[in-house]
Amino acid sequence: MPENNQTTEKINPQMESMPAEQGGIKKNVENIDFKNLDKKAEAEKKAQEKATQAIRSVPAGSYSSAKNISIKEVEEILSGGLEYIFSQMPPITQQEFKNKGEMAAKKIHALLQQPKIKIKKIAGLIMDWLKIIPGVNKFFLEQESKIKVDKILKL
Repeated sequence: MPENNQTTEKINPQMESMPAEQGGIKKNVENIDFKNLDKKAEAEKKAQEKATQAIRSVPAGSYSSAKNISIKEVEEILSGGLEYIFSQMPPITQQEFKNKGEMAAKKIHALLQQPKIKIKKIAGLIMDWLKIIPGVNKFFLEQESKIKVDKILKL
């Protein structure tokens, strides 16, 4: 009697010769092509090695620079939706707003070219730039800078 509640079954010799579809065990070990299995395994291994080498050969900065975001695109996002506010400013403030906006766009462009994008720095640059607007609400600044950061990151 087997120990630990193990049961043993005897295989019916007739079932060994029956095909698997009929509930039997068919012995077709001779028909297995082991050479093709080895070739397939080697081909998969080589493909995996090539993929690993391709990943290792990619320079660190190429991920973010692959998108090639231009300064012009960053400036368009920054100025989007602020045309009316800009037109209501006095000429001296308009010039300062324009200059600081161009500087912010260049700095943001430089930050986007780095492998690790620093979102807080981008948001800070936008907030500092928007603070030039006279009589602006703090919540408006935060909301506008968040919207603009999101649009820039979608590029």
